[in-house]
Amino acid sequence: MSLDIYTYIYVYAKSHCKYIYVYMSSAVGKKIRAIRENLGMGRQEFADTTGIPKGTLIGIEQDRHEPKAGVLEAIADHWPEYAAYLLTDNTSVKQRNPELEALAKELEDQKNAS
Repeated sequence: MSLDIYTYIYVYAKSHCKYIYVYMSSAVGKKIRAIRENLGMGRQEFADTTGIPKGTLIGIEQDRHEPKAGVLEAIADHWPEYAAYLLTDNTSVKQRNPELEALAKELEDQKNAS
């Protein structure tokens, strides 16, 4: 993998309260456009819905610049079903919540201790 083609982006994952280190290809603009078009939305409607300025959206879709973490977060917040595709191209991942897993483990430990 060449760092000329890929850019590191920190993506804040609200549910995990941690930063995740991911690779984001320059094709992310094409992915955002594909998501927007699949939703049947024009740029203005998508911008209004997500809060992403229309000019920023155009620049991202035309691969003039990479989206900041806030842009990716806004899209994932509105359409979480596209989050894995947007970040990794992997659409077969099982989403996990470490906070719920920790709570389940704590409850299991309490049950076993009784």
